[in-house]
Amino acid sequence: MKLKLLTLIISAVLILAACSAPENNSSADENSSTDYTDNSSSKSEVSSENSSIESTESHINTTDTEYVVGDIVLIGGSVVKADNLGESDNPAAVIAGKNAEGTFFAVGIYRSDNPLQWSDGENSPAFDFVKNYADAHSFDGGFTDWRMPDISELQIIYDNRESINKSLEIIHKSNPAAMDSLSTTWYWSSSRSESQVDYAWFVHFYNGYAGECPQNFTNVNVIAVYKL
Repeated sequence: MKLKLLTLIISAVLILAACSAPENNSSADENSSTDYTDNSSSKSEVSSENSSIESTESHINTTDTEYVVGDIVLIGGSVVKADNLGESDNPAAVIAGKNAEGTFFAVGIYRSDNPLQWSDGENSPAFDFVKNYADAHSFDGGFTDWRMPDISELQIIYDNRESINKSLEIIHKSNPAAMDSLSTTWYWSSSRSESQVDYAWFVHFYNGYAGECPQNFTNVNVIAVYKL
């Protein structure tokens, strides 16, 4: 237990040495409105092909439907309560909440196997992960519009992590390849820093800390989301 705590502390010190927090961390949403897809002037921006992952098409009919955080979305589009997940069901994601547009979105049940760079100036491994997410996990039935969450969505996922983790734990029992929880790792958002060139926003799921980090930093993982 002491060793695990020491490891977490060392990891935090290393990242905080390289990454900077905003002057007012509570206003991260307001200070980080520029997303990966919106800033074409940055010298480190990679191909726009990687930034057009999100589709405007919805694969689940949400008319007159109010989802609950922690509900499980199955391949094919149906939604079940975590306690009602059957052995033959194939989960794809867990409902994470509503984004700033008032649209429900879900977080995928797999995270990157390793930390990935947001961008190294030429390539974008983090965006490649979400771009290839559906193919990598054999999702069909239209589940192809995966993307990286923006900073506000990532903070919503953190805020709702307890309900999400309960569902992930249930999914993991029948699918060991899936996450058993969101863990306490660091996750990239798709939001680019407006104040520092070649920086992007992340959230540390150990304590909810949101800050900006160099895009070529190599200690941050990636999760994928899509809107319902």
